Amino acid sequence: MCGMIISIFTLHCKNSVTDMSISISFLKKFLTSIVFIATFGFATTINIPADYSTIQAGIDASSDGDTVLVAEGTYVENINYNGKNIVVGSLYLTTSDTSYISSTIIDGDQAGSVVTFDSGENATAVLSGLTVINGYGGNGGNGGGIFCNNSSPSLTNISVSGNSASNNGGGLYLDSSNPSLVNVTITNNTPVGNGGGVYCYDYSNPTFTNVTISNNSAVNNGGGVYLDSSNPSLVNCILWNDAPDELYINDNASVAATYSNIQGGWEGEGNINADPLFMDAGNDDLHLQWGSPCIDSGDPDLDGDGYTWETDNDDQDPNGTRMDMGAFYFSQFISDFTVDLTSGFVPLDVQFTNNSYPNTTNWAWDFDNDGEIDSYEQNPSYTYTQSEMYTVSLLVSDGINEAVEIKENYISVYPPDLIITEIMQKAIIR
Repeated sequence: MCGMIISIFTLHCKNSVTDMSISISFLKKFLTSIVFIATFGFATTINIPADYSTIQAGIDASSDGDTVLVAEGTYVENINYNGKNIVVGSLYLTTSDTSYISSTIIDGDQAGSVVTFDSGENATAVLSGLTVINGYGGNGGNGGGIFCNNSSPSLTNISVSGNSASNNGGGLYLDSSNPSLVNVTITNNTPVGNGGGVYCYDYSNPTFTNVTISNNSAVNNGGGVYLDSSNPSLVNCILWNDAPDELYINDNASVAATYSNIQGGWEGEGNINADPLFMDAGNDDLHLQWGSPCIDSGDPDLDGDGYTWETDNDDQDPNGTRMDMGAFYFSQFISDFTVDLTSGFVPLDVQFTNNSYPNTTNWAWDFDNDGEIDSYEQNPSYTYTQSEMYTVSLLVSDGINEAVEIKENYISVYPPDLIITEIMQKAIIR
């Protein structure tokens, strides 16, 4: 690396530079490049289980900036970042395929907290695309799923479910910590004490964005979230069906909640108190049904730049609509198409036009209803050579969501020698 840096600097200096501002500009960029290379240039990816059989072994072998990439499967272990600012995640990181979240599991085996951050980890310590289950608070009986002490990691696209604690924080326990949670579900966690889903203590100020907290319970208080000397912020969140309550505020604590659905109601801009209409809450399917009040009800200017979702992609769900509340957005994905001809004689050339929305990237056409894909083009043409009535289907996707449109008996193809009166008779019969 030193040789490369010297070569770059020498190459610049060989050129005659009389404009001091240019030299200063170059020097700033040069020094920035050195810092970038020194910090990130040697980051590596450690594959589990290809390189190491356990996630913890991968963490132990890692350095700041590395990624521990976990193949799908269940890993029975309890992991500790041990102060390393690294990324630990499933193949969701490389594919954006959300199925890897539920199929890549860390099972704590009731042997302690499943994931621990207790050595000053910062926002570049990331846990993403995994499911955290079956932990039992091992840090003073706190934090069955995730334990944070004096740390502020980034928790994204994870599920924390089915954990318990002999003291506080069935799902998460935060002590003097400020983690960021984005697209997270916290469900079915139970402590003996307080904070079924989350326990915040000693000036913990986490941020919750598009987080769903549901079906958690606490023996004492704060079935959803328990606050003691802490001030979390919630936006685009759903807190529903936690017992005995959604939010419990103890000493010197407050909640800044906006554009969230909180059972029982909570003061704040855009907040609602209405059944979120989960797809199947009893079986932990917390996707939204059509007609949910949480659809298109999120913060219209989430990034606060003064431009709302209509013109700002940063304020939209992946399908181009206004953000929803909760961890799972409702796709509102529509498959549709038109043709230039719906009837004619053999051979009949038909031009198909895709009208699906929004942001479709893949198209699979079946022009003759035989179950075989005839084209993957966006706007294909097709020639019908046999007289028949044809059903046409189009399956579209954006890489994550899918939708299908089927038009029954859509194309009528007549033999070339059919006389006009027969066509009229067929039309009348139809």
